[in-house]
Amino acid sequence: MPIFARRRLQHALDELAPHLDGGKARDLVGRLEDKKRPEQALGAEWELILLWALSKLGDFEVEPHWVATADKPDAFSGILVPGEQALVEIMALSDVAISGEKEMTAAAQKICDVANGLQPKAGKHLSFRFLEESGYEQGRYYRRRRVARDFSVTPEITAALKSWLDDKPPPKPLRLTNAKLDALVDWQHREIHKPEVWCSMPAQVHSVDDNALLERLKDKKRQLRDSGPGLRRCIFLADAGSSLLHDLNRRDPCNRTVSGAAIIRHFLQEDGDVDAIVVFSIVRRQQLFGITRAKPQIVVTPFVSPTRPLDIAVGLRRIEAHLPAPRFEGYQARQLHQQQAFMPTAKPWNAGTTVMDKGNDGPIILKFSSRALLELMTGKISQAEFAKTIGLNEGLTLAGILQKGFTLHALSLAELGIDHDDDHCVVELRRDPAAAPLRVPQGVGSSDEDQSVGKGI
Repeated sequence: MPIFARRRLQHALDELAPHLDGGKARDLVGRLEDKKRPEQALGAEWELILLWALSKLGDFEVEPHWVATADKPDAFSGILVPGEQALVEIMALSDVAISGEKEMTAAAQKICDVANGLQPKAGKHLSFRFLEESGYEQGRYYRRRRVARDFSVTPEITAALKSWLDDKPPPKPLRLTNAKLDALVDWQHREIHKPEVWCSMPAQVHSVDDNALLERLKDKKRQLRDSGPGLRRCIFLADAGSSLLHDLNRRDPCNRTVSGAAIIRHFLQEDGDVDAIVVFSIVRRQQLFGITRAKPQIVVTPFVSPTRPLDIAVGLRRIEAHLPAPRFEGYQARQLHQQQAFMPTAKPWNAGTTVMDKGNDGPIILKFSSRALLELMTGKISQAEFAKTIGLNEGLTLAGILQKGFTLHALSLAELGIDHDDDHCVVELRRDPAAAPLRVPQGVGSSDEDQSVGKGI
């Protein structure tokens, strides 16, 4: 899967099994394997992993049946808050609601459908750049994309599109504009799986009290509000491709945008039903001189209600200790899901190759993908594809090593664990007289008599 390895997810499902009923287990698996909706799949990944980590604390229940609400909270914990009982609702957040992606994709698809009617398959070659506008309304700054939710293709747009498509291929981008749209349409020579949409405006929020994150938090609050007296209420907020969570305290020197932390604090200040919000972000730490650490990490940031304080730090440290390492940042995971790169039948995420050569006589030790070797043995990939997959060049192929007089000495499998979806095949090769010319042993004298050996009589 994009965020966590499939092995890790199955391990979490297996260990969480005593706490799951059949319906909940099928729901999680169904959403994990959802091919078309990244929000469902990534949300299920986070829900599964956080439930599993929460279960490690003990005194835990999934969707507690005794809570008298139609929509059950995701979990109950008697350990998360020392000496108190807590209900936990888990929510994954992406930039979809604030990036305009839905509106842009919907408008692009409508234009592609019209293009297909004008010329067969023309829509598969179209890409879209949506323009933006900015200014002030009633003293408040705004910046928005020029596409409306209720956009529809007008006869004027159809006529302009037809005239543009008559040139094969169209020589320059076409600008389509009216009260509900302002976009540049361009022709791509390759076919596109789905409409490519882009806008120079990033995913930003300009109001602390009018934004998608606040609305989502209010929805989760309603699920927790009527759960009963004496219970602490917590929301776990996970990064599934959200710039608000990825850079929680982002500062805008012009004060035109608000950060995710500001929105969360505003919600807790105004609300009296939620005790704490815990953010699970995926980031790559920058080290000295701006160097970015290669591996992403989960950063846990708690926000506690100013009117209902509670001690959640110890429980969160224990949860954090159980969280597996993510493979990608949230936005990367979402893009990979859109490409269906996580499916077990897709191109596998092969383990990297390492080579250790200890000199003329060896040994030479190769570590490469065991999955790639199996695909080679089953004929799924060719020898050339295998060599490319494991990164062996012309100067270091197994055939070349054999030609130099090395043969197989040992073969083993090195398991990489449940946070990897592949293992290493370890091949040790040594110089072998069976495949190499015989040679005079080292240390033998070099007298004239010795030099005549082997020259005949």
